[in-house]
Amino acid sequence: MALRFPRFFLLLAAILVFTGIPSFAEFYTDWLWFEELGYEQVFLKSLSAQATTGLAVGAVVFVILWLNLRLSLRLLRRREFAIATPDGPRIITVDTGRLRSLIYFGAFVAAVLIGLYSASSWATWLYAIHAMPFGRTDPVLGRDIAFYLFRLPMLELVYGIALTTTILTIGGVGGAHVAAGNLTLDPLRGVIASHTA
Repeated sequence: MALRFPRFFLLLAAILVFTGIPSFAEFYTDWLWFEELGYEQVFLKSLSAQATTGLAVGAVVFVILWLNLRLSLRLLRRREFAIATPDGPRIITVDTGRLRSLIYFGAFVAAVLIGLYSASSWATWLYAIHAMPFGRTDPVLGRDIAFYLFRLPMLELVYGIALTTTILTIGGVGGAHVAAGNLTLDPLRGVIASHTA
């Protein structure tokens, strides 16, 4: 009897194959090139910078999302909804608590994607950490020119990551409160939020 694999695992395997093989080929080509030039340490430094920034930023983003979602997801419970049917109104019960694992998984995926984005900007982090002053200042703001070349791009990157994390947190927490019934929209009174929300 042949083994049957769920479609999800087949799809996941296909994604890994189509993304993993080109990534490995690029990595191996770069490694051979740096090895041929005798600059393996430069390549290893870039890899360690990518891994460090990706893991650090991804972990911070996940902790922020998890802490905020944890507070709102505790309120998920069974809810009853009335739906109109040809035979009249019918009450259905939905256990919104089952959404917890899915939402946490979504937070993990978002943190991984943000971590990967941060890892791809590893040079920006290194420029900011190892910035050296130019000795010439901007005549308007009085900052050293090095600030605009090294520190400002890093601050813009941090701002973008923080803004994205905030939007994801607001969306996740708001969605959890809507699912729990603590945040509703009334046609007459507008948005109704419970004290908990």
